[in-house]
Amino acid sequence: MYLQFFGLGQRPFPSTPDTAAFVPTPGHEDAFNAMRDGIEQGDGFGLLLGTPGSGKTLLCRRLLESLDQSYAAAFVTNTHLPSNHALLQAFLYDLSLPYESKKEQECRLNLTDFLMEQFSKGSRTILFVDEAQHLSAKNLEELRMLTNLEGRSARALHVVLFAQFSLVETLSSPELESFRQRISLVRELAPMTDEETASYIHAHLERVGGASESIMTAESLADVFEISGGIPRRVNQLCQRALELSYRAGSGTIDSRFIHEAAATLGISAPEEPVETEFEPQPESPDKASHHAESSLPSVSDTEEDDFADELPEEEPCVVEVGVGVSEDEEDEFDDVVIDADREARLGALGAAPESKKAKDSLPTYSTDASTESSKASATKGNVSVPSGQKKSSRVSSLFSR
Repeated sequence: MYLQFFGLGQRPFPSTPDTAAFVPTPGHEDAFNAMRDGIEQGDGFGLLLGTPGSGKTLLCRRLLESLDQSYAAAFVTNTHLPSNHALLQAFLYDLSLPYESKKEQECRLNLTDFLMEQFSKGSRTILFVDEAQHLSAKNLEELRMLTNLEGRSARALHVVLFAQFSLVETLSSPELESFRQRISLVRELAPMTDEETASYIHAHLERVGGASESIMTAESLADVFEISGGIPRRVNQLCQRALELSYRAGSGTIDSRFIHEAAATLGISAPEEPVETEFEPQPESPDKASHHAESSLPSVSDTEEDDFADELPEEEPCVVEVGVGVSEDEEDEFDDVVIDADREARLGALGAAPESKKAKDSLPTYSTDASTESSKASATKGNVSVPSGQKKSSRVSSLFSR
């Protein structure tokens, strides 16, 4: 058995989200602390976005286990719900409340009674929804209406959604404008870096008694990162399979050949494009933006210019007047548009609003001040926050531009 062969006490790389086998990473810890603070403040919705295998479910279970007796909690894991009735039943079921043979309005009223009763006792209810990308617009509106139950200083229900980025498209719908304004906290679970991936692998091997540095070579660690893209689930799969292959080959050291063989048997290949790890691209300098604008224009050789000139009738020369009808102020405005074009294009889909007064006045804003004393997220009403000094993803920020 490979465990004895490598001197391991148990399986090092878990196949399920096991909180007992959790190995912290900077991104995971930041998201956990921010979501935990959001729960304590209890304002609006919390939203955690990540690619498949990034650790969303594991973080959800850690949050669930961190709650004390002052909270009532429900965890909805199956979100393929055909109706709001099914959503309400799933909520009641996880709270151990009656749900069978009850009509939709009965479920809604029973749930409302429970939420208000808990709130009157000084206890709030937390709903965790995993795989929230499957929720329909009607499901999301039902949740929003439930969060309307509130006292003078707090809400009876706080909802945390864990979803893939496809939820962003659903939330972009104009009919969910009110819902978007209720989102007070957003985090993105970014893939691990190469150094974080290596530390993650070492920690899992050492956690079960393995001599990590003698088991995996530096080259194999680099290959794991390249092939997995820093996604924890893929890292676990690759390393686990490589251990088994190395054992069968009688090799006590995992080198690059075992990593590539493991990837082939699992059908895993390196990501075709770099994985996004930042919250929002920094705007380019005016000089660089102008250079990009100029370099994107098609070039014409001297020969092509001569050929084109020969084709023009002599009696009707081609005359191009530059700046006709354009004032100096308008030219300055156009320059500003060129400079900001790249930035506006990247921020325009979901969350960072275009620079218009209407968007600024009507939508939640991100707090990105790097000088903020605390890295904890503020979950105040109408304010979507990110950690101090951390950038927000264009995929996340574009959600709030509408």
